[in-house]
Amino acid sequence: MQVLKSGLVVVDTNVLLDAYRYTQAARLELFSALKALGDRLWIPHQVALEFHRNRLNVIASHGDAYSEVAKAVAEFRKSYDAAAVQQLRKFINRVALNEDAAAELLETASSVGVALGKLTERINELQAAHGVSDRFLRSDPVLEELQTLFSGRVGEPLPPEEMEVARQEAEERVRTGRPPGFKDASKDDPCGDYLLWHQSLLEAKRRALPFILVTRDGKADWFLEIRGKSVGALPELVKEAFAFTGADFIALETKTFLIYAQSEFNAQVSVATLAQTDAIRSNAKRRKDAFVHFPPAAVDELKIVLERELEAHQRARETLRARIDFLRTVQRSETSESGSVGKEVETRDLHHEEMTLTNLEYATHTYAELLHVLSLPDHDHGSEVVAFPLLPSQIDMIRQVENSVGRKFIPRDPDFWRRKSAADLKDALRAGDMSLDKLSIFEMRTILRDAKMLPLGAVTGSWLRKQVLALLAAEESGGEPADSVPDAE
Repeated sequence: MQVLKSGLVVVDTNVLLDAYRYTQAARLELFSALKALGDRLWIPHQVALEFHRNRLNVIASHGDAYSEVAKAVAEFRKSYDAAAVQQLRKFINRVALNEDAAAELLETASSVGVALGKLTERINELQAAHGVSDRFLRSDPVLEELQTLFSGRVGEPLPPEEMEVARQEAEERVRTGRPPGFKDASKDDPCGDYLLWHQSLLEAKRRALPFILVTRDGKADWFLEIRGKSVGALPELVKEAFAFTGADFIALETKTFLIYAQSEFNAQVSVATLAQTDAIRSNAKRRKDAFVHFPPAAVDELKIVLERELEAHQRARETLRARIDFLRTVQRSETSESGSVGKEVETRDLHHEEMTLTNLEYATHTYAELLHVLSLPDHDHGSEVVAFPLLPSQIDMIRQVENSVGRKFIPRDPDFWRRKSAADLKDALRAGDMSLDKLSIFEMRTILRDAKMLPLGAVTGSWLRKQVLALLAAEESGGEPADSVPDAE
């Protein structure tokens, strides 16, 4: 992508905040790729403002995630040590175990505590690898690095009169669904994306350069989506940018930018960094109840196909690595007779192959991760359906496999597992053919949806069970079920 070597590259706020979500190694690779842009790297005042508004919250929430899991493990270990040892000693005394058997039991119990201690150590190691903690609230090396990186590369705020006009335009676009920014209608300040757009267009026009936006968001108010995949900037934004600046506009997701930075600037970008980038994006979009439902036979068949694809990708990866090694050897050879034109072709071939290898390694990693998830214990909802929590990137991978083999593994009807109507389920409960504690989450939701008692958002199984019970009791007595506040999931 030659435009990356000549255009104005604008980084969205979410990319800067994601620097706190990467491990230290991945963060260094991101910063290295951005440094390679030189003076063409730039952020509008709106991005800097949003970054400083949200930085402390991102740091705090990141630290909280580690603190909460470490606390949960510590509390479990404490309660386990107290309860298990006490019960074991009672058991040993009651059955009069000999000393050897008693010692063996107590040693086995203590090994659980040792395993929990190792788990805590591993959690601490992972936090150290991220390198982000509450101490960043006082002394923040990530902020210092960003300040150095963007020194002299931050736009000035708009004059008050121009800012007022820009905000009015932003609000009108949100109201009429015109990009960019209409997807932020629910935010406290829905004008942010348009202000970024407006300020960036002004800078691109001033420099007479194409404008490239790097953002984590593949939102529909920035990107054209085809079959659920972002394929480039919205045509209306490209048209607006050209009319205003006389130059092109290109939108890149962070992962795509990193891949191009590797091929165009020889930036070091590992497969692990690309995987983290994709995971960060997926986690930002992922719903708490993002389960995908399969017929059990489809899961078995899908795993066979994935294993075959994984093996094919691994073989292709090894072949490509050998070719890259060969091209590098030729490029280093001082006795090459190819001449300058031939060397240019070899360099171009090498960059192309290295970019292909990065994509191939990432796909191989995703296949392996997906196989791992599908091999975990499923969330069983009956003999005819199983469910697994999958990331959007993993669902995309399954869709690609479906297209390549001509077989649908994920049923296109999201309610395929709902075998009985609400009336049938209630009749079975009343007749005693089915007990409430055996009812699946989805069957309970079916009953409550039919009664218009299912709230928006996620609720717990215990709350659903109470509501079904209240509904049955109310219908039996001829009254109305009492309102209840949903338990948070």
